[in-house]
Amino acid sequence: MKRRPDKSLADFLRQERGSAAVEFAIVIPVFLVCIMALFQVGFGVYAHSTISRLAEDGLRHLLFQPDDESGARDAIFAAMSHTALDPAQLTISMQNQTEPYDHIELRLDYLFQVLGPFPLPERVPLHAVAMVPLAGD
Repeated sequence: MKRRPDKSLADFLRQERGSAAVEFAIVIPVFLVCIMALFQVGFGVYAHSTISRLAEDGLRHLLFQPDDESGARDAIFAAMSHTALDPAQLTISMQNQTEPYDHIELRLDYLFQVLGPFPLPERVPLHAVAMVPLAGD
């Protein structure tokens, strides 16, 4: 007995063998990209909190020795050597400010490099600003 061609096509479309493999092939790339993005966001948060802590380390040095900017830089880079961040991506600037009060403003700028196939900029700038008041005359 011969089957009709339209009947075999309908039977073929109703078969569910291999549907789990096809669904897995569709879902797994999206899942992996989400996991990689989660790791990148986590490392970005780590980098930002580390930059903030480094600014506080430099500020602590300036609190006791306000004229020693090179010592503050050395303290920042010494603390940075114990982290996973790249010191070449860090920029440190210190300025004496008079408004609204006399203080030293310490600013750290870090270029965080995003890895992976994400629609983000190649480098994300991170900033940390810390201020120490200067003693009045």
